[in-house]
Parts: sequence; C-alpha cells; structure tokens
Amino acid sequence: MSSDGFFSGIKTKLVTIVTTQEDGTFTLHLPAGEYSIFVKEDNGLYANRFDQNNSINPIIIKEKEFAWLPITINYQATY
Repeated sequence: MSSDGFFSGIKTKLVTIVTTQEDGTFTLHLPAGEYSIFVKEDNGLYANRFDQNNSINPIIIKEKEFAWLPITINYQATY
C-alpha cells in the first residue's frame, strides 16, 4: 500500500466486480463471510479504512441479513 490509500497486488481471491449507479450506490449479493471492499481508481485499488485486526475496508456479511458499508473517497480532498 502507498501512503495515499492505494493498493496493488492484493493476494486474496477476487470475489466479484460491480459497477455503481450514477449516484455511487451499489447492491451486491454475497455468501456469508468476511470481505474487503476496494474502489478501482486510475491509481490502483483504493481503500482507507481498517479494523482492529488491520483488515482493509472490511465488511462482515451474515446469512439472511443486509449489510451497509459507507465508502468515503477522500484522497483528492482539500482542506
């Protein structure tokens, strides 16, 4: 990972690729399990959130439940 939140060479299995709606939302059906969500950008795969185990942008999917994961893309934000 670079210091700006971009990753390359992810060593886990790619599960799926989705395209967002025009407003940035997406829905996805996944089997129960733990996943990392990345956003594909020109500079690579972007993620800027970690849990206490250093899992990258993690989400836990439970059987017969919906999960919600807000994703903030702020690498070009100015203050």
